[in-house]
Amino acid sequence: MARSNQLNNFFLNDFSSNIETVNRNLRKKIRPVFEFSPGMFSLKQRLIFYANFLNLKFYFALIIITVLGTVMFLLLNMMASSLIKLRYEYFESSFVGMIVSAVICGLLATWITGSFAPTAEGSGLPELKTVLSGIEYYDFLNLKTLVCKYFSSLMVKVSGMGMGFEGAFTHLIVIMAHRIVQLPFFSELNNITSKQILMIVGVCAAFSFGFGTPIGSIILTIELCTHNFPVSSLIRCFISAGVAFTSYIILNNAFSIKGIKEVESLNFDLNLIHHFVIIGVINGILAVMYMRLFSRHLINRRTSKHPLFANRYLYLALVSGIIAIFSFPHNSFKYGFKQILGDLIRFKSLDDSKREINWWNEGDKIVGELFYILVSRIFMFVAFSTAPIPFGVFTPGLIIGTIVGRLYAEIFTRYFGLVVDVRVLVLCSSSAFICAFTKTFSPWICVLEMTRQISLTFPSMISVLCSYSLYSFCCIGFFDLIIAIRKLPYLPTMIDPELGLKPISAVMEPIGSVFIYENATMLDV
Repeated sequence: MARSNQLNNFFLNDFSSNIETVNRNLRKKIRPVFEFSPGMFSLKQRLIFYANFLNLKFYFALIIITVLGTVMFLLLNMMASSLIKLRYEYFESSFVGMIVSAVICGLLATWITGSFAPTAEGSGLPELKTVLSGIEYYDFLNLKTLVCKYFSSLMVKVSGMGMGFEGAFTHLIVIMAHRIVQLPFFSELNNITSKQILMIVGVCAAFSFGFGTPIGSIILTIELCTHNFPVSSLIRCFISAGVAFTSYIILNNAFSIKGIKEVESLNFDLNLIHHFVIIGVINGILAVMYMRLFSRHLINRRTSKHPLFANRYLYLALVSGIIAIFSFPHNSFKYGFKQILGDLIRFKSLDDSKREINWWNEGDKIVGELFYILVSRIFMFVAFSTAPIPFGVFTPGLIIGTIVGRLYAEIFTRYFGLVVDVRVLVLCSSSAFICAFTKTFSPWICVLEMTRQISLTFPSMISVLCSYSLYSFCCIGFFDLIIAIRKLPYLPTMIDPELGLKPISAVMEPIGSVFIYENATMLDV
């Protein structure tokens, strides 16, 4: 034993000394190269080397998809606004006309996706999380899906279902990012790593020009891509968000597109902290109730063999017709989320002459009006999010949270003598519902950015934390639920800690047999 230890020590010392000798000799040979290399290359050659190191083609592709995506998004918004205005001009006074036009637009939307691209249905964000984790999703990123989702989303918006474009458009810009690398000029980027990073920055760009909030979009991208967000892509997300927001501002000013106007500076009183907690709890309870209703209805619709649920056209006709009946009495349903949020957040009283929406506002009847709109919006949310059409969840969720805050503020100021600027309570509530429902904090940042009310960071954070905590105790997030129901190949969210100790066969269902051979690569795995 002693002899073997001596031999080991000898070999180790000899090996170490030889390595040191090699390193010294290598340094002697390399030093002259580093000393004289600047004189060996011209300035042009050095710039070319530096450009290859930075991979400027990647940033060129990033700018192209960001600017093109912004233009397509604003064109979609403008077309939707024009068609909605045209629909209301012709049928606003006709109850039957509004229902028939809504049903036709809804049927056209589901016909486009059902006939040409079923992968264009839904939000696209749960599937996107699966794709970004390295899974090949058949037909999810092809051009046919892009075209079908673009025009199907337009028809859904015109039908008056109250969907948001942001989630659906994220899917579109990811398709653009995936396809642009197939052009000969960008062939160097046609590899797994570059495509994944380009798709991630595409997600950031989509939310940046969708909401006009670059910081919130970066945080949202990190939240959605938590399991596979390379740190190196963070600076690229900053660039993407900056380019998208700049394009958004330029095009908005060029086409005079309306957004949320700046709200005058608001202040809060710490004595009202219990109201911020109550608002958060109310939004959390509402999010839990909504999730229970949504999940049960979605499972029943997917498993039911009744023609009303199994047939996409019958279901869409029913859903769009009922939504048209609910939305017919009030003209707030023809406006976008920025106009609705602008009225509810900016004005102390909804009878302000600068308002955009014609609120009824007949004394205390405003409470009943807001409650009616809240119930209608929740029903619309459940209806279109379970239908075979494209949809987005962030803007409808923001609207619901904002209405809850306004309803709470109106009740307590009118009936309980609370002395407070109602806009403070409204803004604190606006993001609480959607933050809990999606289990993300970025909508809270987006609301603060849109309204420029950084002074209300603390009270709004209290409401969001209370809502988020209560919801997390009872339910999983919306995207995780869709992944579980649709059995997408993605790591499941563990509700019960004991599930982590069980074999994978007890947690997920097998979808096929996979054999790993002796010479399999990491790509095969």
